[in-house]
Amino acid sequence: MPVTLADLLTRARSQVGLNTRYVLGGGTASGVSCQDADQACDCSGYVCWVLQRARRMTDPRWAKVNGGWLNTDLWWWDAMHDDILGEQCEPQAGALIVYPAAWMDKRKTGPKIGHIGILTGTDRVIHCSGGNYRTAEDAIQETGLEVFRKVASTITVWVKGVDHA
Repeated sequence: MPVTLADLLTRARSQVGLNTRYVLGGGTASGVSCQDADQACDCSGYVCWVLQRARRMTDPRWAKVNGGWLNTDLWWWDAMHDDILGEQCEPQAGALIVYPAAWMDKRKTGPKIGHIGILTGTDRVIHCSGGNYRTAEDAIQETGLEVFRKVASTITVWVKGVDHA
């Protein structure tokens, strides 16, 4: 059964204000919160929790990317190659916005690690980041797109299983 756009955004926004700490590799994809036992999460853990997706992908096609770990690089790689998880789209509420680590991008430019968030409009995103934690003491915030606009390889992806309506 597809997830509605309204349910997706409600679930995403439910994590704002929980004082989540940012820790790379942190978070859980199940439970009442994306926070792990240390009250921490990272951007891909947060998106997996919102979408209710496991962090480990068992499909052998993804093992070559990063061992099947569902993170920013895998979302980006899939949208650029297989379109199994999602397909590229125009910026719109409910779409993921993602850029990969520099090693994934053939241009070899950009940050050492990728980043992912969920668009809440064409110019707003809800995401989990260390920058959010440093400024608001809560890693999950709804912000503008500035951090994503800095990276040339940023794309938007419509996730399969999310109803556009």
